[in-house]
Amino acid sequence: MNLPIRNVSLIALALAVTAILIIRLAGSNDLAAPTKFNPPANPVANVTDEQHDDDARTELSTRHDKPQPSGEPTGVVTVTVRSESKAPLAGCLVSLGDGIVAKSDADGRASFELPPQRVWLDVKPPTETNLQHFQSRLTISRGLHKQIEVVLIANIAQQWCRLIDAETKRALAGAEVVIHPRDHLVITTDEQGIAKLLLQPGDAFASAAANGYADRSIAIVPGHESSATALDVPLEASASIDITCVDGEDHPVAEVFVTARALVSDLLWPRGSENLGTTQCWSGRSDSTGKIALVGLPARTTVYLQYSTPSTAAAPPATSLELKRGSNPLRIALSGAGTISGRVLDAAGAPVIGARVTCLANSNTESPALFPEQAIQGESTITDVHGDYELTPLRGGMWLVGLHLSEGWTSQCFRVDLPPGGAAQLNIRADRALAIEGRLVGPDGLPMSAFTVHAERSGILMATAVTDHSGTFRLAPLLAGQYDVATEFYDQQLALPQALQVAAGTIGVMLRVMPVIGSITGTVESDLPSGGSVWLSGLRRSGDESIEVLCDADGGFAISNLRSGTWDFHAHDTHGQVALRSGIVIEAGRSVVALELELIRGGNVRLLHPEADTCMIRRGVAAVAKQPIEGGLPAEALVPPGKSTAVFLRGGIELLRIPFTIRAGENLTISPPR
Repeated sequence: MNLPIRNVSLIALALAVTAILIIRLAGSNDLAAPTKFNPPANPVANVTDEQHDDDARTELSTRHDKPQPSGEPTGVVTVTVRSESKAPLAGCLVSLGDGIVAKSDADGRASFELPPQRVWLDVKPPTETNLQHFQSRLTISRGLHKQIEVVLIANIAQQWCRLIDAETKRALAGAEVVIHPRDHLVITTDEQGIAKLLLQPGDAFASAAANGYADRSIAIVPGHESSATALDVPLEASASIDITCVDGEDHPVAEVFVTARALVSDLLWPRGSENLGTTQCWSGRSDSTGKIALVGLPARTTVYLQYSTPSTAAAPPATSLELKRGSNPLRIALSGAGTISGRVLDAAGAPVIGARVTCLANSNTESPALFPEQAIQGESTITDVHGDYELTPLRGGMWLVGLHLSEGWTSQCFRVDLPPGGAAQLNIRADRALAIEGRLVGPDGLPMSAFTVHAERSGILMATAVTDHSGTFRLAPLLAGQYDVATEFYDQQLALPQALQVAAGTIGVMLRVMPVIGSITGTVESDLPSGGSVWLSGLRRSGDESIEVLCDADGGFAISNLRSGTWDFHAHDTHGQVALRSGIVIEAGRSVVALELELIRGGNVRLLHPEADTCMIRRGVAAVAKQPIEGGLPAEALVPPGKSTAVFLRGGIELLRIPFTIRAGENLTISPPR
């Protein structure tokens, strides 16, 4: 093998290495040495098994143009360094790992030969070039020659901006720009609306303000180093929301607190830049006339509204509003405080004191049998000495009502259709809570403490317990019925291989946990030459386990400590590209190798639901993404074009499913019909 560069350090390293070296990825998720194992074949199409004395792996078929292993025990890496104009850069210090350094030649190339391992790749340009230092991860594979292209971008020492009216394109003189976090220095635009931003290391973004206009964040991006190439930054005219709060008889309602928020991505320029800054928020409280004025909001922008009301009225669900220039009148008609009340009685008809009754707004016709263990963020109350309860103020609609986290008691969930401002009666039959009890032991048969065990029903977490010093656990409170008993992932290697179905009330359950980790390596492929960061995320079906890693400089990834099961993998980059590979089976003691994901242009979806705290995007049984929904703001996700389904959840309970179709490059908002 003919290599341009070999040095003494490299030879010494090669002699010292007698096995595959594993370099830990900062923050976890690197490939660990696999355990010898002989499981059944991996049920993935076009799979061939290649067994080694020190390895157990499943190799997926790859594209015909992929380089094939040469059989050599080492791998070769050639790094080509270029400028943004694609010109080769000579004299760059290219280093792999610790102390393995070479200079790029006249063609911008530096080559290395190393045993299989994962290392840091560092490229430092000559100081006179004023280019940015590049750093990324790189995986060296046995017998493969990898070609890595690194594009060094210029340091941005200054950025010129031209502030203009978003609608008329008129230059805005006298506007102010500040650079964060150095927001004490104010830069004023000249007669042409131009401002020169002198940047320092650590500067994150800038923000602009002008009289009669809403504030806008400005990303620091290359290509605007002179007044002739100044970045045009459109400022939206200031808008206001003039709110009137009234009751059902058109009387003003005071003390209604309204909060309006806008997404960071909607206030940042240029569009599509890395989201920096904080979510802007405007709020106010209605006075005795029911009036609130929220001012300084950006026109032609969607804001998301949340409401908090006094006890005499029910808070309406969160809403969104597309603002126009100037005043935006909004009338909020508040219904009276709806009430659900009743008594909680045991099987003998005696009142149950101190039980927690919870309600959750949910129009889904498929109700859970009982509330999950986790917090629901619904209205709740405690029964008094007579077993009575009252839930108020509630808005009209369908509600789920039942006992939740009540020591020693449980109940099924009931559906209550509450008219606006009305009242409903519901007596709840409380049952003595059942439990599942048992012991948990490790692979050696010895009890294990501090191990989390949980019981699920229809995929919803119902009870959790932690084993004591003797390995004993108790899952309660449970209604009668069958539950799936499983364990959390312990110490990144041990778990129950598969869930065990157990009836509530069973004692003496024995759980034996085993090593359940596998690993995966592969590449995210892209046809775009512009490069940039690529992220890979994975979700395990039938569990809460997930991973997210930054891929190597060549799109490669190596992830260890994956819990066995079926995983769906999703990748995306900074250019709006996305990829999905679903149904990949991870088996204990095995490594899936050569998994490929092909990036294509995706669509951006915004997921909004007034009651949900999470949204899953599914394509069939595959999970494309899982995003939290917080503060009334929509979650955002980049998804492949085609048909998918948004599944909105709260506390693990499904609220609504909305099928949708998205095209490449499309921005789509998914929300319940009003």
